[in-house]
Amino acid sequence: MAISSEVARGARVESQTDTNAIVVTGSKPNHVLHAIITLFTCGFWGLVWIVLAIMLREHRIALTVDPYGHVLRQELT
Repeated sequence: MAISSEVARGARVESQTDTNAIVVTGSKPNHVLHAIITLFTCGFWGLVWIVLAIMLREHRIALTVDPYGHVLRQELT
């Protein structure tokens, strides 16, 4: 139930076992595309690329079910 509610919010499951799951939200920028655009714009797009690289990050959450059936949620870095 906890995994399905995270997926409904836009997360994707990175790994899963019987009692643990790692879900990921967000995405990384396409660095190859931004490098090509930066070359074609003589470096001007590099500023946008830097801002996107800082702002767009993946966030991982560990969901663990304890022996009593409670779901523990831990933010990972």
